[in-house]
Amino acid sequence: MKSTFDIDALKPYAANIDIVHDYERISSIPDSWKEILNHAKNGKPDMVASYWKKIIPELSGVYEYFKDNLIDIQLVSVEKGEYKNYSLIYCLWSKDKDEVLYYEARNPAASLINDSLRPYIDYLPENLLSFYSFHDGWREVVTMAMGLEPLSEIHPLSDDDWGILDELENINIDLSRAFSFFSDATGDYLCIEFKPSEDHDSAHIWSAHNKPRENVNFWGYLDAWTVIGFE
Repeated sequence: MKSTFDIDALKPYAANIDIVHDYERISSIPDSWKEILNHAKNGKPDMVASYWKKIIPELSGVYEYFKDNLIDIQLVSVEKGEYKNYSLIYCLWSKDKDEVLYYEARNPAASLINDSLRPYIDYLPENLLSFYSFHDGWREVVTMAMGLEPLSEIHPLSDDDWGILDELENINIDLSRAFSFFSDATGDYLCIEFKPSEDHDSAHIWSAHNKPRENVNFWGYLDAWTVIGFE
């Protein structure tokens, strides 16, 4: 098995994807990306972990995982659906080191915000906003899940048809204000319900199969579920 970045492994999931080696000359990517790429190039996964810790300290399980399992990070030019820009691709060992995983972070300088989310964007937790100014989402390439969604794809639960609604009683979630930020690829979603008239928003686990879990710890689930994706 290859233990280095394999661009061919990504080609089934993007129409056109190529590694960009001369990233220092590109003005349309954040300076933070150039720092991350330099740390990865110099074989310093602990510095990548430290960078994540500085931006979003709540994801301790994720950045600790980087220290022993980050193989490489590469800048790529990519065309995938409507997205035509630069992405960072993180190359990681799976938990048992028997598989190589690839995670994509889209360019925040080119991010588009879903029209439904736009009125609520300023109500996002500060650290989550900081993350989205660093990476426009960060999720596994094959499943397009197990990480934060790009802002263009975050939409209210009310946009989808949910058969489970026929079985539910007395839920206190306004689906038009509840937005999915994370999918586990099996029908469970970590959501934030925006309540601008109140002092705080609420996080919930919405499921296509089971009763929702209301008022959960957003950061705890985000960290734990992301780490589960490495298995």
